[in-house]
Amino acid sequence: MRSEEWFLGNVCRSLGDGKNTLFWTDVLVGGVSFSVRFNRLYELSMLKSVSVFDMHSLGWGVEGAAWRWRRRLFAWEDELVGELSFFTSKCHSAG
Repeated sequence: MRSEEWFLGNVCRSLGDGKNTLFWTDVLVGGVSFSVRFNRLYELSMLKSVSVFDMHSLGWGVEGAAWRWRRRLFAWEDELVGELSFFTSKCHSAG
């Protein structure tokens, strides 16, 4: 793995309190937004314009209340939620 790939995959930007940072469309981890990296989940999400603060408050763990979908997820989509939860575990807001 190239050092740049490692860096982008393991560093999260500082979010402050997360109230002014959009969960899906702002770049949080890895140099690309979650709406691009996890496009299928973004398309299925009922909370497209939600802030990082609100997602964290709702609970963004694998079984968290932040995950609201237009329909039941297929097994492979559930696996994507697990991957996304891994990324969110690296993001911490202050305040």
